[in-house]
Amino acid sequence: MGTWEYSPLAWSVDSFAGYHYYDRYLYALDWCGWQWGIIGATTSPFASPNSPVEITFVGEAYPYYYITWWGDLYGSYADGSVIPLDTGGWPAGFIGGRTDPWGNMEGMLVSLYIDSTGNAGYLKGDFMGNYYHSINMFEAAGTIIATQKALGYDPSNYFCDYNFIDGYLYGSFIPGGAIYSRDSIYNMGYGYLCSYTAWLVNNVDEPWGIFNIELGGHYDYPSDSWTLILGGNYWRDLEWLEYWFAHVEGTQWSDQRIAGTLSGRYLTYTVLGTMEGNVLGSYDTYYSGTWEAIALGTFEETPLAFSGEIYYADDWPEGPYYGIYADNGGYFDTWDDVWSLAGGVTSPWTWDGNNWQTQTVDVVYMGEYYCGDDGPNLPYIWNDVIYSWNDYDWTYTTFDVGSFYGFIGGVWRDKAIDARVVSLYMDPGGNIGYMTGSLEGTYYPEFYDYYEGLFEAEGTWTPTQMALAADVGIDPVDFYHEVQTDPNMTATVYGTFGDGNGYISGKQFYSYDGIEYIPVGWTRYIDGQNWGIYDIILDGYGSSYHNPNIDTAWSAKIGGGANFGTYSDGLSYYPDYGYWLADITASTWDEGKLSGSLKGRFLAYTKMGNITGDVLGYYDDARNWAAVSLGTYDGTPLSFVSSIHTLLRYYDGAAFVNDGGFSGLMGGTQSLWTATQESPALALAMGDYSPGGPCTWRAVVYSHNYKDGTYTTYDDGACYGGLAGIHLDNTLEGRFGALYIAPDPEGDGTYPAGYLMGSLSGTTYPDIGMFEMGGSIYPVQMTDSCTTSPFELQLDFEASPLDYRYLTLNSWLVYPLVDYSGFTDLWVDSAVQSGGSVFIKTEPTWGNWFLEFAGTCSYTEPLESWFMTFSSIDSITDWTTGWYNELQIEGTQWSNNELAGNAQGYFVDLDQVMTGIMVGETLGTFSAASTTTFEALAAGTCIETNTFLAMLGTQDGRAKLEALNIPVTEVYAGTLTGAGTFAAGGSLSGFMNLQLLGHSDASLSGLLAATLSGSYTGTTGNSWSLTLANSDANATITGNLWSGGNWAGTMTGIAGTANFRGAVAGTYNGGSWSGTGAGIWNK
Repeated sequence: MGTWEYSPLAWSVDSFAGYHYYDRYLYALDWCGWQWGIIGATTSPFASPNSPVEITFVGEAYPYYYITWWGDLYGSYADGSVIPLDTGGWPAGFIGGRTDPWGNMEGMLVSLYIDSTGNAGYLKGDFMGNYYHSINMFEAAGTIIATQKALGYDPSNYFCDYNFIDGYLYGSFIPGGAIYSRDSIYNMGYGYLCSYTAWLVNNVDEPWGIFNIELGGHYDYPSDSWTLILGGNYWRDLEWLEYWFAHVEGTQWSDQRIAGTLSGRYLTYTVLGTMEGNVLGSYDTYYSGTWEAIALGTFEETPLAFSGEIYYADDWPEGPYYGIYADNGGYFDTWDDVWSLAGGVTSPWTWDGNNWQTQTVDVVYMGEYYCGDDGPNLPYIWNDVIYSWNDYDWTYTTFDVGSFYGFIGGVWRDKAIDARVVSLYMDPGGNIGYMTGSLEGTYYPEFYDYYEGLFEAEGTWTPTQMALAADVGIDPVDFYHEVQTDPNMTATVYGTFGDGNGYISGKQFYSYDGIEYIPVGWTRYIDGQNWGIYDIILDGYGSSYHNPNIDTAWSAKIGGGANFGTYSDGLSYYPDYGYWLADITASTWDEGKLSGSLKGRFLAYTKMGNITGDVLGYYDDARNWAAVSLGTYDGTPLSFVSSIHTLLRYYDGAAFVNDGGFSGLMGGTQSLWTATQESPALALAMGDYSPGGPCTWRAVVYSHNYKDGTYTTYDDGACYGGLAGIHLDNTLEGRFGALYIAPDPEGDGTYPAGYLMGSLSGTTYPDIGMFEMGGSIYPVQMTDSCTTSPFELQLDFEASPLDYRYLTLNSWLVYPLVDYSGFTDLWVDSAVQSGGSVFIKTEPTWGNWFLEFAGTCSYTEPLESWFMTFSSIDSITDWTTGWYNELQIEGTQWSNNELAGNAQGYFVDLDQVMTGIMVGETLGTFSAASTTTFEALAAGTCIETNTFLAMLGTQDGRAKLEALNIPVTEVYAGTLTGAGTFAAGGSLSGFMNLQLLGHSDASLSGLLAATLSGSYTGTTGNSWSLTLANSDANATITGNLWSGGNWAGTMTGIAGTANFRGAVAGTYNGGSWSGTGAGIWNK
């Protein structure tokens, strides 16, 4: 007997649940035993949302020695609120917990609600109590909290939707054991509830809801520190692609109690959702080594500012051009593909009221990968496309009508993802640029089913604006289709480990499409822009690395070819082909993974600039490796460019032998016409290289305007000349010389013209088959009134070699060596040489010359001083026509397989009836043997004597001569007079104004320049002589031509302590004669 009293309930619900266990033979959950009860509160949880309200839970239970239970909440009493029923008739309220063998009870609940006033949200609560075995009853107490999320619902007329959850789970104990299930969550979940999400709908799906996930499986070697990962697709099944992942941090796995907290995310085309909840369960309740648990919680989602797909797109070819790549039994090949989403809740661009600004944003990635029969645990090279996708209107845009399209790639190894993103973008205002980013995450081979696995990752994107909308003219809606992708990027890589130990080698991956092998490397760009992005896969198989010291750092040189965007002729766009060369540094090589930073340069037809990126990959114990590199390139328009094609040549004692070569481009971004010797225009040369030994090389170089097809610079000048030098020990050293015609500054049809002078040096990389040289070029103007235009100069390249219209090209015959060192340390046994000169026809008084010579020699020790003299003067048989010269090479080095020196000489042009001086530089190589062969090149400038003397007479002229390395210091000057006779009986007399020039007063050799004039009488003829003298000088002229108004001959003499020789030429008429002389002198 007793008394009782009650308090009216302000809120209550019914509960029904089943006790569960995991059947180790069926690989599924089952339930046996049940409980039902009432949960009530004397204070309505809806009166003060977000405030805890005390609850009481009492009922009846029949656990049959099972521990973990879960079920649903249904009904509603006392306050007119409801726990909604979903469209399948299931209550949208969940309850779960555990009752241990000692009668201790704990639990949790989560439920949707609609209160009597139409407010809606979710309830969450937990409780603890006791179970009384003897009477099969329980009681518990706890709290619940109502979280209001929406308004405007009718508790008697509503719509509630749901979706069954499927996915996979696996976990581990720290340290040691594993947690796993042998089937998917959906197939395993034959419990009372099954696993599903539930949410309300009020015209649109609410962005929040509740979930329950039934869990169970196997375990071994447990501890209280454990983690569990869940993942799958279709969290709510509202969109075509959805992915979700949840992570459980365990707090207990002992005393038959499992407990932990759950947090996670899901990603769709339009939202990023978060979930949170708790897990309660038990283990070893029926079968040893098994476990069962229930996870209950809530989810909320935020609309995405942008969404992207990682998948092949409309214009991205299928097959070997995308996806994941793996070692397929000894060779690197396409394994298959990745389907995934990427999204963020903050836009990478914002409007500040005046302009679109950029910002770094967080990005989440989730998806699946198809990996073949035995592929889920392989390391992969990931390489794919990523592009914006607006699932509302099915356009390739972001939700704020921007757009992006790029590459994503990296390495997947040991379940860890390390990847990079590089993408072109356009903001809603039409401005464009590129975005770069990194991401880290996990792929789950444990979730492998039907050849598919799941992955998740997160990272950031950082946009860099490169061009304004006014310079682009593309609508963001059309941006995706305006992006161009070129599949012609190639690469070869070679490097070493640590401080130069071992090696690593490889190239770009080639994929077989059934017909041919195709390089897997791309550039992506917008037509006409000077920048873009790249993506290339690299691999090395078959002893492609050797790391003898197990170094964890490596470095390498990498390079190849690519189309760096396009250029336009005003009507169409054409691929802008070029070369790239870079260093891989800041690297790691450890635990099967490799990485590095790539930085270098590129040179293309119309632009040059920098290329930067990252390299990520893996290696194995069989000395195979593979990697992907993604990055950006950013160029500057060229001012000038020329192609280079040359062979490496050495002399074998009988003839020149080709031994390798190189070809590529030489160009620069600075104007040649505004450069000075003090501030020259920088030049870069780059291209392919075929290895060779110590050799000489030379190439004809001329300007080429790819945009309009003319042989001009991009600022409407032109040049024609050569680049020549030596190749020794993987180094290149060269000299550049050319004739130029600059743009017309006044528009009057006359043009500045002169010489271009420069030098370049660099390195060859035989292991990757490339070369690079850098240097500078400056102009030396000879006239401001050239009447040949730059566009006319290029016509010569279209003419027959025998019919040049605007250039005079003189090809020298092979002439013998007439003198050599004179030192007992060097004996030159034989030598061959050939060369030529070039002039602009309308500027015949100045030009360029070159000489190639070689021979055999003996020497006893390295030399610092030597000379050779080549002459065709003494071999002239017809003094009425031809271009003849004498060159003296004054050596400054003959050691370390390299020879060098300066050249000076003179010429006589019998067609133009003039003389002139020649100055240049010599480079060459020889082998290390004491009796050996050598090969060398000399090149420089030649100037007609009167022009030379006129330049000597002005300060500006002398400065130009010095810039050409022509001596201007007067060593001797005097006037010589005298008389002579003709063999035919006539006589002549005259005088000569003689100047000897050196680089300084102390010079031991130099140039001679003279003017001559006089009179003649009687019978003349081609054989004559003239002797001239003064107090300290004398000269003898031996005439070989006096016919048709022209005369010419040779000259020898002494001036002070200097011996000189040269050539003279001029004209005569009516008893008077005049002309010039040019030569060289030595002390």
